[in-house]
Parts: sequence; structure tokens; C-alpha cells
Amino acid sequence: MEYPVQCFLGLKKPTKKEFDKITNMAKGMNKPCGGLWTSSYFKDKKCGWEEWIEKEEFDEDKYAKKWIVTINKDVKVLTIDSHKDMEKAYEDFPFLGDRLVPELDYEKIAKKYDIVHLTENGFKECNLGEIGKYIPTFKFLMLTFDSWDCESSLILNWKCIETIKEHKEYDV
Repeated sequence: MEYPVQCFLGLKKPTKKEFDKITNMAKGMNKPCGGLWTSSYFKDKKCGWEEWIEKEEFDEDKYAKKWIVTINKDVKVLTIDSHKDMEKAYEDFPFLGDRLVPELDYEKIAKKYDIVHLTENGFKECNLGEIGKYIPTFKFLMLTFDSWDCESSLILNWKCIETIKEHKEYDV
């Protein structure tokens, strides 16, 4: 499977250290500690993270450099493209954090997958503002991807990265 080229924003080039240990955050945010957060790279427009940082005026200096991340072909991806995908992921990888809010168990996911990809459609369907349209049972009421902010890939395994180059060095 050929995975889309990714965009990482940060002052320093990511290193293997970001992947030392994926741990569940357990704060009701449905995010882990560790891994590398990216969004899909587009040659002709800003990536989702760039748009979100600009719109929210979120610590823009900290994200001033753009890095292009290419992924190996044999990558294993958990894709969340719909509310149904989110439900299935929770059934396979349930975790209740400190606040007794349902989250995904990223420690277990990292043992089976290299990347968790929340697509644009997945972000829209699994966002708190939209989720009421899809809730089949109460257990999914609080499980959302609101804290992900946009279409995102959470890279859990350093070995799946082929290259990381600063944007100005990258030629598509």
C-alpha cells in the first residue's frame, strides 16, 4: 500500500526519540503520548495542520518549519473514515482513562499498526458537533476525535518512515 506523503510542522527534524514509548494519555482526549503527528501533504495547498494552526493562531513560531515525511510501502494503517470505523476501533481497542471517558488504547494499537489515520471525512463524522447524528448506543457518546483538530496521521512506528526532509529540500 502506498501511503500519502505527510507534512510535519516543528522547528526540529523528528527523531526516533518521539517513538520510544507510546502510552495512553488517559485524560479524556483520545490521544496518546508519543508518536509523530502529521497531516497529508499537498503540493498546491496547505496541509490540515497548517490551516488549523493559522486559523487558531496556535503557537505559530513553534511550528514554523515544514518537514515532508514519506512512508514505507508495507505500512499497516488503522483508518478512521467514518463513525462506524471509530466504533469498530473502540470495540477492538477499548480504554477507559482517568475520567472514565472512552478512548482508544494506543498502546495496543501500536503493537498491531504503524499509523492511525483520521481522514477528513472521519474527522467530520467523529467530531462532537456531528456525532449525535451517528450514535447508535450510549457507550459511544463521549468517544470523539475532537482533540485531533483536523485530518491527521499519528505515526506510531519509526520503522515505517522512509525519509524526512525539510520542505525546501523536497521535490515532488
